[in-house]
Amino acid sequence: MNFELSEEQIMLRDMARKFAEQEMLPTLKDYERQRKVNHHIIKKMAALGLLGAHIPKEYGGEGLDYTSAVIIWEQLSWASWTQTLTSLGHAPLAGTILMNLESEEMKQKYLPAICRGETIVAVAATVLIISET
Repeated sequence: MNFELSEEQIMLRDMARKFAEQEMLPTLKDYERQRKVNHHIIKKMAALGLLGAHIPKEYGGEGLDYTSAVIIWEQLSWASWTQTLTSLGHAPLAGTILMNLESEEMKQKYLPAICRGETIVAVAATVLIISET
């Protein structure tokens, strides 16, 4: 099995790292201190195709495989996992659920807006524990 990155993956890695260094790091302290979402960064991520990396092109994404998407997420998380999760965490979480389980109408309605940075979708989960005594 070959574990070497492809040329495209190396380019994606370098682009995401450069974005993290030049765009995320300079504003990081202010946004994290204020506990605010950096909507400006989200729009910049969207313009570069970082928000919908794994979402198919027909829904506004880049259509990358998960390995390539994870390379991007890893490099952004290098600067700040918190900012990365806040900025694009909904795309791999809610976006994947929408992509795999929802109707075509729901996909067309929400996925392009997620990829453009216009919509942030929250995901919630509950756990029900039933114990027998």
